[in-house]
Amino acid sequence: MIGVNLNVNTSPLAGKESVKSTTTNIKDRLKKEAENDVSLIVKFEEKGTNRGYEIQGRGDLHLGVLFEKLRREGYEFSLTPPVVLFKKEGQKVLEPVEKVSIEVGEEYTSLVIEKMNYRSANFVDCANLPDKRQK
Repeated sequence: MIGVNLNVNTSPLAGKESVKSTTTNIKDRLKKEAENDVSLIVKFEEKGTNRGYEIQGRGDLHLGVLFEKLRREGYEFSLTPPVVLFKKEGQKVLEPVEKVSIEVGEEYTSLVIEKMNYRSANFVDCANLPDKRQK
């Protein structure tokens, strides 16, 4: 999981292209999105603070799709850089991981393994599956 803080756009050009840049507009839209997306967590600001909204999602692609959707709908906002969200259980700090299963042709196997190693993946198993294509 990664998280970012989303704030109302306060740049000098704020409001030039959009009317959906108020805190209330953004809050209502994020509530609606959180109801439809079970893997999205939105933490709304406490009164008297100016931290904006903390948004947590499954990864950069998940959050990127959300932000692009909001941008296309005319919302203006600013984002902080994403941070990895660690989970604390007792004395241990756990990093979020996911189990991945990838099916590709033999000619792509080495490329996929190389790309997964680049992301610090642990390679567990590799098996040849029967060819599903009709001959």
